Amino acid sequence: MASKTRKTKRRQAQLFADLGHEIRLDALRILDERVASPNEIAKEIGASLNLVSHHVTVLKRSGTVELVKTVPRRGAVEHFYRARVPAMIDDAAWAKMPKKSRLVVYRTILQGMFAEAAAAEHEGSFDDDDAHLSWMTFEVDERGRAELTEAMADVLERVEQVKAACAERLAKSGETGEPMVTALMKFKRAARPGERRA
Repeated sequence: MASKTRKTKRRQAQLFADLGHEIRLDALRILDERVASPNEIAKEIGASLNLVSHHVTVLKRSGTVELVKTVPRRGAVEHFYRARVPAMIDDAAWAKMPKKSRLVVYRTILQGMFAEAAAAEHEGSFDDDDAHLSWMTFEVDERGRAELTEAMADVLERVEQVKAACAERLAKSGETGEPMVTALMKFKRAARPGERRA
């Protein structure tokens, strides 16, 4: 039992290290979506190839991503990777994550979400009949806060099931799927000017 606990703590510490840098988090997000090379990741996020290659190597050493294939390119070899674990972290691990790492995760995810939403709006994707955007603000008590967290965890679990089923069907059919973005957020609203809180 003690060895399992040590192993879990080591994995958790590695996860915090992996998610504690914006480039690693960006790379992991992209490699969770598709197979890509450091060169492709560098172009997408606007970072230098050397820097991205270094951080992808860190993710590979930790076992978070794996090498899928290599392709010869003008006297060099381009390496392509994919994520071995989803770019997600559960509530228990999140609660233990250092605040500095949490801020990196928040900022990187929000920047990615805003960029995706802006590009989709520009392309007209929000005109689709099944496009959806919700925004609700309301007060909760302790029980309501716990129930809200549980409801969101249920939605995330269902989305993961849909994602896995789609991947399986697309792999069998050989078809190309339609890229879809989903987002789910919950946070305490910032205080308004002059607002008093208990």
